[in-house]
This record gives sequence, C-alpha cells and structure tokens, in this order.
Amino acid sequence: MHNRPGYVGAFYILLYIEVFCYAPHGGLALKRNEMTLHQQPSIEGFFDFKSRNSDGSFPMYQWIEDSKDRLYVVNQHRKKLLQFIVRDEPNANKQVTFAQIKIIPYAVDRAKVYKDRPDDPILLRIYNELEITYHGGSKEDHTPKVHLKIVSQSRNCYRTLVDCSLYLDSSIPRLAPICSFFAGYEYNRPSSDRITKKSHIFKVDSIYPVRFDFYFSGKDFDHHAYINSMYSMSMFFSLDYLIANQNSPLQGLPMVQSIAGFAMKGYYLWVRCSRSIHEGRPFIQFYNNANYYEKIMNRRTAWIDKNGHTHWSTMIDEEKRITDYLQNEKQKNKS
Repeated sequence: MHNRPGYVGAFYILLYIEVFCYAPHGGLALKRNEMTLHQQPSIEGFFDFKSRNSDGSFPMYQWIEDSKDRLYVVNQHRKKLLQFIVRDEPNANKQVTFAQIKIIPYAVDRAKVYKDRPDDPILLRIYNELEITYHGGSKEDHTPKVHLKIVSQSRNCYRTLVDCSLYLDSSIPRLAPICSFFAGYEYNRPSSDRITKKSHIFKVDSIYPVRFDFYFSGKDFDHHAYINSMYSMSMFFSLDYLIANQNSPLQGLPMVQSIAGFAMKGYYLWVRCSRSIHEGRPFIQFYNNANYYEKIMNRRTAWIDKNGHTHWSTMIDEEKRITDYLQNEKQKNKS
C-alpha cells in the first residue's frame, strides 16, 4: 500500500486561495469560520484521523496495486456491508474497454436515487436477493445505466435506477463519482462472518457513524496531473454536490481515514469514508453523475492576492491557470 502524505501540504495552499465557492445556481454552498488576516488558517477541520505521520501530516491517499476482482466494505468489527465486483463489459470495439460494477448489499434495505428531477429523490426498498449493477457502456447503442436485479428461483426482474450515467472506460483521467452508502446503525454491529474469497477489504477505522463515497478511475491515470488539479479539491467534500435540487451543496464532512484505492481489472475503485450524523437504517444513494465534472468545476470562486485585491473566476478557469503555470515551469526547467 502506498502513502502520499505530502499531498495535504499542496492542498493546504490551494484550499485557502479560494475564499468563497458558490453553488452553480446561486447561494453560498461552502461556509468557513471567519478569520483575520493575522490568523493562521487550518485544514484540520477536513480530517478526523486517529493517527498522523511522524511529521504531523495526514496520509491523504493510499492505494493497493495488486489487482483483485472484488472488494468487501466492512465495519470496525469486520461485518460485511457491501461487496463490489468489477469486470469488463462485453464490447464490440476492442480498442476501448468499459467497466461493469456489480454491487451486492448485505445490510441495506433502501436505495435513494437523485436524477436531477423536481421529484427527487426516488426511494426504493431493497431485499435480500438483490444485486445492483452499474453498466459503464459497451456496444455503441448501449448507454451507461444503473439497474436493480431481483433474483428469484422463477425469474429475474430488472428495474433501472439511473438511465443516463457516466461512461466508465479505462481512460478515465480522474476519480469519477459512482455512489454513496450510509452505514447508519450498522457501523457498530458485531459479526462472526469470515471472508474466505480472495479479495480487497476496506475496513472502517471509526467508532462513529460513517458514510462512504465511491469513485472510479482508469488504472493508469496520471496521478501527478490529478493531484495538481483544481478538481482534486472535490475530494474534501462529499458527493452531495451532485444533488441539483438541493442547490449542489459542498459538504466538508471530516474524513476518518485515508482515501483508499483498489486495483480491480484495468481500473481503480476508490473509497472515501467520512463522519455522518445518520444513525438510522442503512441506505445506498445514486446520482445523475454524467455531468459530474461540470457540476463541481463551473462554480464561481474568488481569491485574494497578496495586495488584498479580490479576483472572481470559476474552478475550471483556475484549473486552466494551474495547468498553464505548471507547463511554463516545466519549460523553464528544460531550458
């Protein structure tokens, strides 16, 4: 497993350049504590880790490069909450591969679905003999979608949850959002189960209620370019910014452990675990994630320069500014 403790220092600088961040449809979505120019800002409010590195930094990311087909998400007592199985979709075009993610819930009785519609969210009951499959795209006429599969001895029944999802091809250059899971009262339930299959295991390192946000990327995406992007700052927040009818809020829920990546086939599945106030029935939550990049990057931002002047921009404009700066620095080093 690889640690990248130095990343937090870079994020620290970027985070406090951005003073205000507005939701796409207006309204302040991120609130900060007021501070004078003489006060030292702190990034620690985004973390609730039990331990730090020896230099006091937080290990922001960890990942396992040994590829396995499945991932179990378990609570602190190793009780199974979810299982993920990743495989390639059947595809007529052999030049591009698309992922299929099968999600098997063990302690979930509800699904909540946001489709960017006025009647959001849709609430669905989940039963034991049920699988959830995210089809990341296959043949040209097959669009990505998420559906429920109810398994029975007589027949299998299907119901589409999200009918226009993000394509999950092997070249995804960043951590793209998939879904969320709220453990509720299952966060502390004991278990005598044993996981015997060869698999990845993500174990919660918290004695408090938690939520999980899941992401997906290509296995060979450029880690350096991602870390130096404005988009990477979205990992400080939960996936609630995908909920349009709540004005796409930025919820800076404290992470309880490092964001973990697991190699699965030609992809990585990533898990972000944070504190939650939900202690009721566990549920899984899906979103319209097809336009996830625009939902986070088209936000208006403002930053203050060393002379105290305010500059208005958007996150996507700042992304370009950072990219141009890094390219110029690279050219200077070559000359």
